[in-house]
Amino acid sequence: MDQKILMKKWQDYVSALSDKDFSSIMHLYLGDFKTPYNKQRLIEQLASFLREKNNLSNMLLLLDEDDLAVLSAVRYLPSPNRTRLLRFFKNHRTIVQPAELLDNLVNRQWIFPEANPFARSSEEFNYQLNPLLVNEVEARLSHGRLFDAGEKCRSNLDDSFVLSPSFLASLLCFIKIHGISCKNDGAIRKSDLNALEEIFPGRTDCIRLLVQGLVSLKVLYDDGTGICVDDKRLIDFARLNPEKQYILLAVASRLGSSRYTLQKNAVLLQNLLASIPETGLSKNDILRLAYFVNSESDSSTSSGSGNSEGGGRFARMMEMHARSTFESSGEAEDNSLSGDFMEVVFDAVLAFGLVHCTGFDENDQEIYVKTDFSQVLSMEGNPKVLNMTGSSMVTLMPGLSLFNLLPLTDFLSPVNCSIVSEFEITKASVSKAFDKGYNPQKILETLLEHTAYELPQSLSANLDDWYNAYSAVSLFKGYVLRVKDENLAEKNPKVASHIVEKIATGVYLLDIPPENTENDFIRETGLNLLSKVRSASKRREYMPFPVLREPSGISLKIGKEFLGSEDEQKRTSVEASFYISMSEKIKEKGLPEIQTLVLLDKLRHRLIVNESQLSSNMIHMEVLQARGTDYQGKLHLLESSSKKNDALVELLVPDEKDNLLQKKYIGRVQDIFTNENGLQIHFYVEKTCAIQVFSVSQISQVTTLCSR
Repeated sequence: MDQKILMKKWQDYVSALSDKDFSSIMHLYLGDFKTPYNKQRLIEQLASFLREKNNLSNMLLLLDEDDLAVLSAVRYLPSPNRTRLLRFFKNHRTIVQPAELLDNLVNRQWIFPEANPFARSSEEFNYQLNPLLVNEVEARLSHGRLFDAGEKCRSNLDDSFVLSPSFLASLLCFIKIHGISCKNDGAIRKSDLNALEEIFPGRTDCIRLLVQGLVSLKVLYDDGTGICVDDKRLIDFARLNPEKQYILLAVASRLGSSRYTLQKNAVLLQNLLASIPETGLSKNDILRLAYFVNSESDSSTSSGSGNSEGGGRFARMMEMHARSTFESSGEAEDNSLSGDFMEVVFDAVLAFGLVHCTGFDENDQEIYVKTDFSQVLSMEGNPKVLNMTGSSMVTLMPGLSLFNLLPLTDFLSPVNCSIVSEFEITKASVSKAFDKGYNPQKILETLLEHTAYELPQSLSANLDDWYNAYSAVSLFKGYVLRVKDENLAEKNPKVASHIVEKIATGVYLLDIPPENTENDFIRETGLNLLSKVRSASKRREYMPFPVLREPSGISLKIGKEFLGSEDEQKRTSVEASFYISMSEKIKEKGLPEIQTLVLLDKLRHRLIVNESQLSSNMIHMEVLQARGTDYQGKLHLLESSSKKNDALVELLVPDEKDNLLQKKYIGRVQDIFTNENGLQIHFYVEKTCAIQVFSVSQISQVTTLCSR
């Protein structure tokens, strides 16, 4: 952003402050000034103070690592409003109270919130670096302040699971043959989980997420009796690039099936994974990195501060409209807009092996890198990966894509899923294939296509026997019965009594009563029906899968070489000397105790950068007081002070030995709590640096000294 425009924004921010806040800032940096005053002239004097070489040098000196981390986030983070910054630093390795640090940097004039008429609250105002100071500090800002370099102290020796086409194919085989039942809350029933555990040992959590994702993507659906596979939708899904399949599954498993949510967050996740450096990042750093990754609609950022300019006023209006439209639709929260979507989907990303742990850093934090799917996905061409052991057991080596595995899932039943997957050809599994129009010859051709060996002769005989048994009896929805041997119908009195008309040789129209089900009819007549009851299936409507283009990750500059050139140990030593020198000068002033404490407090908060700020007229205080029996007044002041960690409070408390004497304590209210003695406070005493407990009812007087 142009520096002149940014300068105007800073001036507007200072000018728009309340009279109280404006006066506090001017008293802090300029001392006493006459009233009435000219705001514009005072703002120019403040700018001159900040530009002065010695003041600027001291301000730079007082920046510590946490300060530089927050300034780096404001510099590089897209749309760095207060909410986003607080979430970004929620689990930071050193910053414990990001809200206080943010307010402190505003008071020290390093950053300011830019007003935005389209924002719903001031929490959405984006922070900007102060244009008076940005050129001096920018060389010390980098991604390295925000992310660790992922330096491993020890490697991870455990095998990392990576989702594969054969794993997905095995799960789909199981669902096609056995089905899956879910509870009302969508959780898989325990009996099905136990059966899945035998085939996929230790992967039930992964399967839960996979089923949720496949249902959200409408590859699986509930037909009223259990979870079934939509074959047409599955074929469309299988045609996608495998890595994109898993990205869609990860997002859909945690964020639902809204097309808006799926499209936006799948792109964000894809770009995020492409942005993880080869050295890896910890989980917290990956969650923070998600805030830097924007979808195409939000990818336009300013070159000066990292804030989105997005084409100006019209673009901001469109962004607000898209956000309000989504919120009013009743869908789940749009996590992509707040940047915390990765925290929601990380368990699925890890479960599916999109990232894997390579080792641990010095703090024993796991370091994750993006999985290179080129080494685990299918081979080109038509590799011969199938081998049969015995007349029914099938072994599949890795190498086939999900699309090429689908024909095998029509007639195989999974036995064990590992690097090498084992299946079985059973009467139940081939019956499902016969339902889809397979015959023994087609099954044999499918097997031969993927094996370099001859098939057992007994397999062909088994398939013929099963097909003969399957085709011996067929029941059609609409009460049409087809039999290969007419005697099975016409010579069976229980069947013959329901024949309305003989449609063709072996084909009969039945008049099964409405109160009877197909199963009741089969049980009463004793027909040996192996095939499913056929009916015209309903057409299921759904949107196509979103298109995921090539990822556009960002290049992180992290590592010691990107942390700036300053010698941190030397800087810390000089800062300590500055603090000691200023502390001695404050004490030499001989000011009243409360004014001395206020100045020392400002020095501790690094608001003092020049000796000229140490005079008493730089202290602008508002005294609020409650005493005696004004219990509610005392409690109100104590509660207000506990919410403002920089507010000094003076307490008068009767001496334990002599109630006629009053002891004075100056410090800060840490918290208010209740015990058997009523309301109590934890009070940090500035002079002794100790925490004492006082009863609110016993405090004679509370004086709050509001100062900035």
